[in-house]
Amino acid sequence: MAKNTNPVFGLTGVTASLTLSAANTAGDGSGTIPTLMTGDANGTRVSSIQIISAQASVTSNTAMVVRLWFSTDSGSTWFKLREILFSVVAGSNTAIGNFQEITFPEGLVLEGTTYKIGASKSVHAGAQDQVHLIARGTIQGS
Repeated sequence: MAKNTNPVFGLTGVTASLTLSAANTAGDGSGTIPTLMTGDANGTRVSSIQIISAQASVTSNTAMVVRLWFSTDSGSTWFKLREILFSVVAGSNTAIGNFQEITFPEGLVLEGTTYKIGASKSVHAGAQDQVHLIARGTIQGS
């Protein structure tokens, strides 16, 4: 019997990014939740999400919670995927700011175009609290 040499997920990479510059204090999926990544029609396997402090100036960010959300209905309903504590870090020209990376060893699968990953943060006191998110993965079957 011949072996299957075609992987379920191809090597076509996909990267999505989002900048959070407003707060959403709701922890129940309500409020404004911007979309970080939308699934491809063939499906998308998300391997990692990086969350990076992006202060506009050399200063400390405010302590906050960054939330990742999951939706199967194009963002009409959001379910909490992860919460990440962003502690106070004094980023400067010689010291890095806050950085977190979430990996999905088995892959987080977005099964189609109605599947989305969203993000929000609990605090935005000013430009020092701006946060960038980068999601990386592959498109299924490509």
